[in-house]
Amino acid sequence: MTSRLVKEPQAVSDFRHTLIRLMSLCHGSALDEIGQRTDDEEGYVLLDPAGLDQASLVYLVRCKDDSRLGFNRVEVIVHMIQTLVVQAQASGVLEIPPPILSRVFQTLSRGQVNLANCKKMVSTLYPFPLAQLTAVLLIVFAVLTPFHMSAVILNRYWACTFTAIPIAGSFALNYIARELEMPFGNDPNDLPLEDFQNHMNRSLLMLIRDESDHICKPSETCLRSYDEIKANMKTDRLYHFVDRQWYHGKRSRSKDGTIPLPGLLSGEAVVSRV
Repeated sequence: MTSRLVKEPQAVSDFRHTLIRLMSLCHGSALDEIGQRTDDEEGYVLLDPAGLDQASLVYLVRCKDDSRLGFNRVEVIVHMIQTLVVQAQASGVLEIPPPILSRVFQTLSRGQVNLANCKKMVSTLYPFPLAQLTAVLLIVFAVLTPFHMSAVILNRYWACTFTAIPIAGSFALNYIARELEMPFGNDPNDLPLEDFQNHMNRSLLMLIRDESDHICKPSETCLRSYDEIKANMKTDRLYHFVDRQWYHGKRSRSKDGTIPLPGLLSGEAVVSRV
């Protein structure tokens, strides 16, 4: 995509901005399904969904809410992403060999499989008769244990102790099993779905930063021989090797306070945050 970025920067920018919005919406819609929040007024944080064209937004709303359609929104978005990639490949925005590009479709397919497995966990609950039987047996155990312990142990303090511990432990295991049965949701012990969405959004935002097109190259003072490199291996953190004049002084800062670095093929500034 680098050579195409120089020739058609607007087409590459449109592709990236469309892709990150669709991926964020796809990930958020998938979490809505497994977190059972599809009917809530507010969903997970999305990357500027208003940045998509109105025709796409209308279809994404109708595919779920229109009773005549009743499509799965995640499947619709995945199809949109696949169509976007195919169109970008055909128009030359993506200059990637088809065998390598096919990994994109394999990754999307694997994501759908993982989503289907999570939905199985949501829809396949603990059998109701077995849950009722467990609750009844716990009550019977809690009622009969004190009589048995008082008959076996003469000391009343030890009888209370050996009665409370197994009863409390059995009920605790039952409550833990109930939490593990449904790991998706908003309870304190559930998986942090909002953190997953935020992490996904941050990963997608990386694609539209100028640094994403920065081509790394060796410095003028880099060591070239095997023996020199082996003798100068370091354990210092990366910021110890940053030129302070470069980072703080001689280079002019951009509007967001970062320092432009040269080397971007598109001619745009690259910023460094070590």
